[in-house]
Amino acid sequence: MHGRKPPLKTATSATTRGKVATPAPPASLPRLRKLTSIEGLLAEMRSVYRSCRAGVLPPATGTRLVYILQVMAQLTETATLEKRITAMEEKVKTHEERITPVRLVR
Repeated sequence: MHGRKPPLKTATSATTRGKVATPAPPASLPRLRKLTSIEGLLAEMRSVYRSCRAGVLPPATGTRLVYILQVMAQLTETATLEKRITAMEEKVKTHEERITPVRLVR
């Protein structure tokens, strides 16, 4: 049996001899948008939703992807707020250092 290649395993969602095969994982798709902003993440969520509605993507997979995108959106929001708070704290600190205390004489 040398020289013979083993048969390729194919995954289908159909029932075969009483066993349910797992669906083949989708091929990697090129990323069309940046996932570093809330707008990009929201656009990707919309895309997943449309794919589920069109029957291109199984709802269970869409649910998982949207969950991951939601977590990414929360982390993006937290990171953005953290940067803004740090910038405001630095501004207040710089402003406080420039102010000289005024002494009132009685």
